[in-house]
Amino acid sequence: MIYFKFNCTAFCHDNANEQEESSFLGRLFSKLFHHLEANPDFEEAIDFVAEWLIEYDDVEFHQAVREMGFDTNKNLIVKLPDERNYGYWSDLDCDINFFKKFNYQPIKKETFDFLWNSTRHDRELKKFVSINDVNGQ
Repeated sequence: MIYFKFNCTAFCHDNANEQEESSFLGRLFSKLFHHLEANPDFEEAIDFVAEWLIEYDDVEFHQAVREMGFDTNKNLIVKLPDERNYGYWSDLDCDINFFKKFNYQPIKKETFDFLWNSTRHDRELKKFVSINDVNGQ
């Protein structure tokens, strides 16, 4: 495995996170097809990712295995995959040459694992909480 990070321009910025009200029909279709998304808990958040941290299998599968995304304020907003979410980069099936275009920087496995193991996504609160925080507060 290799571990790296890279910056990207977030599709959306913090001052643009006001969601436009959609029509009744738009909201209905959105709810009906929400389960078809590869990452139903994070589809909207992916647009706000400014920095990605990637665990990449460079031996057997040659693709991203685990991935975390941070917003412009360095807040964790995407952590994939899990039991409901397939993964953004995993879903795109990108090889290492694709990632080289982002001028990635290597990071240590320990750094990645510490960040990965220190939080979990609380679906009810719709936010990340510390693993030690059993009440989600």
